[in-house]
Amino acid sequence: MMNIIRITTTKTAQERTERAFYNLDFTITDSALERVVATVYTPESRPDSDTPPVFIGTITYENGQIFCSLPKEAAIAGLMADFENLMVQIQSAVTAATATE
Repeated sequence: MMNIIRITTTKTAQERTERAFYNLDFTITDSALERVVATVYTPESRPDSDTPPVFIGTITYENGQIFCSLPKEAAIAGLMADFENLMVQIQSAVTAATATE
């Protein structure tokens, strides 16, 4: 029998706030949140529209560190506050999912 040494799951979610539209990809390895990449678009962006979304930048959480690539004109404090709230939601979902495994 094969010895499974690691289980990694990647999930994608979308969220909209008054500041931005976020496409979120997050990776869970062995029941722990390892990585979150938030691709940030203008709040008017609609992924189901014929008009491509307007890209602002990215915010990434990886192994306990947060870093971003955002233009200096962006409302960085507000976007980081959004990201912090999204991280709380994602971590809660990961904790709830792993509790039921």
